[in-house]
Amino acid sequence: FWVEACARMVAPRDRMGADYTVTELVRPVHQSLLLHQHGATIPEDVSLFGDLMLGVGIHRALEVGAKSLGEGNVLGGFSEVRLASDFAGKVVSGATDHFELLAGGDDQTFLDDGILWDIKSCKVWAVKWFQKDDGKDEWTAQCNAYAELWRRAGYTPKALKILAVMKDWGFRDAEREEDYPNQQEVVLDLPLWPSSQAVAWIEGRVRAHEKARADG
Repeated sequence: FWVEACARMVAPRDRMGADYTVTELVRPVHQSLLLHQHGATIPEDVSLFGDLMLGVGIHRALEVGAKSLGEGNVLGGFSEVRLASDFAGKVVSGATDHFELLAGGDDQTFLDDGILWDIKSCKVWAVKWFQKDDGKDEWTAQCNAYAELWRRAGYTPKALKILAVMKDWGFRDAEREEDYPNQQEVVLDLPLWPSSQAVAWIEGRVRAHEKARADG
């Protein structure tokens, strides 16, 4: 039953006919090329799926919990929405964990401005690395690509945040180590790029991946 459960949980989702997903663009070019060429024939060892299943489980639990409150439009926001747009002649899509709409005005009605949230199921070292090195480049690029997709859908991202859930966090380690996160979930702020910078990054990655595919 474990094998079947793993297969169902990690099955590819609808990519809206996209040539690339944001996740694929973030990967190293040659890694994505190999997956594109041979991904369907690469055997996978389900005994190594433990961490992956925990991550998928966290995302699915939050998705189900949010949507149970209101069919996608959740408490002034949107959860697990996939958007797509054209960049450098190719369709790029990306699925956002949550886009929180901000309220404003005297009546506090929801605006088109919002906070983009990405949920990361990760190890403690990833958070410590982020905090010491002023951000992981791939996390920043990924979230800014999502932000550009939201701009093209008519919304205005005002901030980017990651909710990091650390799978290997330990209470005793938090007591012993000075630079250890003091709780299992932490919120990390990411720099928000201007639209021009986000578009340049996406189109640059599309061209790099296209060149790799053309060169074979």
